[in-house]
Amino acid sequence: MARVRRLRTQEASFWKSDYKVSEDDLDYLTGVILEAGQPARLDDLVSALMLRLIHREKERAARQVSDGEVYRPADHYDVGQNLYFTDRDLAQATVVNVRPGVNPRYSDFQVIRVDFEDGTELEFASDLDIAHPLNRPPEELVGGSAEDLSEEEILQTYRGDVSPRLEEALESDEGWVQFDGVWFLSELLPEFHVGHLNLAEAAIYEAARPLPVTEILGRLELGLAGSRQAQLFSLNLALAQDERFDNVGTRTQQNWYLRALMPEAAFSRPAVHRNPFRPSGDEYIGLTMLDIVESLGDELDSIEGAYVGNGPDIAFEVSFPHLYAGTMPASRALLSLFSYEQGQHLQVKLIDGRNGRSFSGWLLPEEGYIAGLGDWYKQVGMVVGGLVTVSPGDEPASLKLGITVPRSSSSGWVRQASVADGALVIQMQLGRIAVRHDPATLIDVADPEAIAGLMVQTQQGNRSLYNLIKAVFAELAKLSPQGVASCQAIYSAVNMYRRTGAVPVFSILTRNACFDPVGSGEWAYDGSLEGQIYETPEGMRERPLSHRNDLARDQVVRYAGN
Repeated sequence: MARVRRLRTQEASFWKSDYKVSEDDLDYLTGVILEAGQPARLDDLVSALMLRLIHREKERAARQVSDGEVYRPADHYDVGQNLYFTDRDLAQATVVNVRPGVNPRYSDFQVIRVDFEDGTELEFASDLDIAHPLNRPPEELVGGSAEDLSEEEILQTYRGDVSPRLEEALESDEGWVQFDGVWFLSELLPEFHVGHLNLAEAAIYEAARPLPVTEILGRLELGLAGSRQAQLFSLNLALAQDERFDNVGTRTQQNWYLRALMPEAAFSRPAVHRNPFRPSGDEYIGLTMLDIVESLGDELDSIEGAYVGNGPDIAFEVSFPHLYAGTMPASRALLSLFSYEQGQHLQVKLIDGRNGRSFSGWLLPEEGYIAGLGDWYKQVGMVVGGLVTVSPGDEPASLKLGITVPRSSSSGWVRQASVADGALVIQMQLGRIAVRHDPATLIDVADPEAIAGLMVQTQQGNRSLYNLIKAVFAELAKLSPQGVASCQAIYSAVNMYRRTGAVPVFSILTRNACFDPVGSGEWAYDGSLEGQIYETPEGMRERPLSHRNDLARDQVVRYAGN
């Protein structure tokens, strides 16, 4: 069947692979910015560029046939006429002969012989007014077919293919600058020098709160050239390039604060949180372990599809990395309470449930924690294993933190961690704990800096999680008359070597035959089974290699379901 010419901008291959951003394209976008006099988002530039390419191709196709006719079977042609054939990608040919056509199905019609520019001669029907795809109006034959995508559909379908190529071209061109996905011409930037930024710093100190960029611009009271949008863009760019400032607002509503007034963890992931062991969801653990994972409330275990973390209650047990860094977990359940953008540092009002006093925290959704709890942890006497409940506050972007202070604070024997010869040492020491805690995860720390240094050393040494579990098991088991250790204590102690979720730890205990569950969350170790792995859930449950008579069998489940 004959076909009509299809514009290249209708073809997926053009947008996905063939199109390359040219200097001419960048010159055109420069004109767009110059005419508007204000910055533009990348999506808007992409749309403007794609529409230009679409329109230019349509105009070019129209010009190609302006000095000739578009071939249609219904039309009459004479020798010497120039024709364009839309079913041959607008190839041009000249009529060299006309003869009567013979076909009993049709009335009188003509056959024309045409000579194409490449020397090919072919014959086509003319004066044949029948229903035929090529007998449509010439403008439709040149511009495409009824099945073609509209301009808006082209933008929606292929914008994602053009956007990264245009962004790369803009980034490599010194004439363009960008802030948070918004682009402008460097030659049009109103100038903000260090004196202006010093004034901005003073304004934020005076306000003692994050300031919108519009308010900072107003406080500077400058008679700068350029549109207000250009001034705001330039000020945002200058603040972003100065290490003193941090945008704690959104990409469209910038609020600037001073890093000197923020905890370091609000803009830089603490060393004790780096390179963690995370669950993938494919791990197998005991069914009763799911309740333990839930109670620990580790953000690393809060993954999509997991059996835990779906209830309305939010609570966590403080691990050493969080205690040392002054952070708290931001699980999926907690994040669901907030609206935020990618890369945003969201200021959160944290309220001490004991007295109603509030302080600022900083939610980093992509990092999975809230920073700014260091002073509060010290005030309440927080320890590793301390229990904290979290509930929404009465105001937007606020959380109430709850702890329980024991009725008596008498001293008792507690596990205490220290570092000796590059290894974690755990001993029983007399201590006094000021907050309600989980005895299974409670480990007092006399020298936090030594433990933090050990964690950095462990990351550099790249020891396996299995190796770390064996090391802490030996330390914990020596404190037990039965030579056992709870999975919670193992998790808590491993987090003094390397940041990890509970699920990766529990999975290793479950799969390795040298570890056996003996009830109440306690595990024993059998060195004779070192290296033996249970490959199936049935084997992990029944543990047929075990030599123990007190084995506690637990149904095994895949952590993130099927």
